[in-house]
Amino acid sequence: MIRTALALALALLCAPTFAAPSFAAPTFAAPLAPVPPSKFVLAQAAPKPDPAAIANPDMPSATLCPVIVAPVRFCGTAPAFALTPQTSNGDVDAFFETPEGVVALMIVEPLPAGRVTTVPDLQQTALQIVAAASGQPVAAIPVLARGSVIVSGVPRPNMVYSGIIDGVSYVYSNSTVLLDDLVIQLITFETGVTTYSPRHRDLHTRFLANVQVMP
Repeated sequence: MIRTALALALALLCAPTFAAPSFAAPTFAAPLAPVPPSKFVLAQAAPKPDPAAIANPDMPSATLCPVIVAPVRFCGTAPAFALTPQTSNGDVDAFFETPEGVVALMIVEPLPAGRVTTVPDLQQTALQIVAAASGQPVAAIPVLARGSVIVSGVPRPNMVYSGIIDGVSYVYSNSTVLLDDLVIQLITFETGVTTYSPRHRDLHTRFLANVQVMP
C-alpha cells in the first residue's frame, strides 16, 4: 500500500491556504524516506461521466452521479462540494472544497493480488503518517473517536484523529471501504481546530451520503 501511504501523507497538507511542508513519509514496506517534491505534478481530479449509470432511488439522478474512479460515484455538486484542482498529489482522486471550510478527499487504490490488508492496518498507517508529519510518536497522536458510518448503504469503519503540523492543527475523519481487491478512503479534514466539531461531523455525514460504491 505504498501509493496509499504517499497519497495520505500529502493529502494531510493539501488545503489550498497552507503550504505543504517537507517531511518523511512512511510506507508499509520501507523505513521513512524523504519524498522528492519533483515526483508530484499538477493533477485535476475531474469526474468521468457515465451515461450508463444506474440510478439509486435514495440518491440524486444518475446523471448527477459521475464516476470518480470505478466503482465510486459521487452525487454531490457545487457549491456544497466543489471539485477542485490541487497541486500537491495526483494520487488524490478527488479534492472537494466546501462552504464550511472543511476539505473532503477520495483516494481509491487497487490492492495487490494476494496481499492481506485490514482496516486496522490502514488506520495505523494513517496515524503513522500524521506522527511523521508532526514529529511526534504515534502514541502521541490523539484518536478522538472510532466508530461506524454508512457508506452506500453499508456500515463502514471510521476513525477521527488530530495532529499539529508546522504549527497548524488538523482534525481528520477517515472512513474506509475495504473490498476484496480495492481500498477506498473517504477523508474530511478541518484546520485550526483540535476537536471534531459539529460542523465537521455534519459535513462528513453529508459527504458520505453522496458516495455510491457500485462494484
